[in-house]
Amino acid sequence: MSRLSAVIGKPVLNIATTCIIGKVTDVYFDENLKKAVYFCIEIFPENKPMLLEYTEAQSILDAVVVADDVKLTSIQDADITALRTSIMGMPVYAPNGADKGKIKDIIITLAGKITKLQTTTSEFTPSAIISVGNVILQKGAVKSKTKKTVIPRPAEERPVYILNDAKKVLEIEKTILDGSMPIPMPPKQETEKEPVLSNGAFEMLLEGSRAYSYDDDARTPTRVICDYEFLLGRTLGADLCTYTGELIAKQNSTVTDAIVDKARRAGKLVELTLNSIKPEK
Repeated sequence: MSRLSAVIGKPVLNIATTCIIGKVTDVYFDENLKKAVYFCIEIFPENKPMLLEYTEAQSILDAVVVADDVKLTSIQDADITALRTSIMGMPVYAPNGADKGKIKDIIITLAGKITKLQTTTSEFTPSAIISVGNVILQKGAVKSKTKKTVIPRPAEERPVYILNDAKKVLEIEKTILDGSMPIPMPPKQETEKEPVLSNGAFEMLLEGSRAYSYDDDARTPTRVICDYEFLLGRTLGADLCTYTGELIAKQNSTVTDAIVDKARRAGKLVELTLNSIKPEK
């Protein structure tokens, strides 16, 4: 492998006569920049420009080595109209007009095949070239940057339970009913509040009226007991159970603060209200 930047300026050595016959001034490439076709050589001592087929070089290290009987061709006698020269420093653009830099080097095999073209900002292979004029047009366009998707995270960690185990569900429910496990409440929304029942609201609902409150303290156990104070002293008309069958209070039990609190924890306050019977005066 050789670099174009290193090949230009190298001496040309005739291995049979052990004489330097000239130096490389440039390289001619085919129209698609896929292979090197000629060395352009300045012959000593006449300083006459001549062409040497790239494949005629036996070796390219510190000098371009050629045989004694190598054939040199005059530039006037060769058909170079379709060939490309002076590639170093040529601008490279994408089809959308994006500047891809300027050619700073080309990697070439001894057989003349171009393996890579390097610019001041990137590198590419000959297969990425669309066409060559006084600039090189390279395939592809600048990719637009997409915004990274941000996954929202909860403000605080909450326990998650797998509810396919009935025994585990009963254990969790018992801890909620006896108060040893706090019920996780959703964070309060600043812009929109959910209406909750105010003090005496169920009494009014049962009589056909409606009453709502947006009190921030309405969800606390103390406030719930206060809201359902009208239930205290009533008698249960049926057993009150959780959704999984755990008994909260038996039929004919007198409603107390503890029963109201357990019903609240189990989400059974409405059922407690509907099944409670006012004592006769």
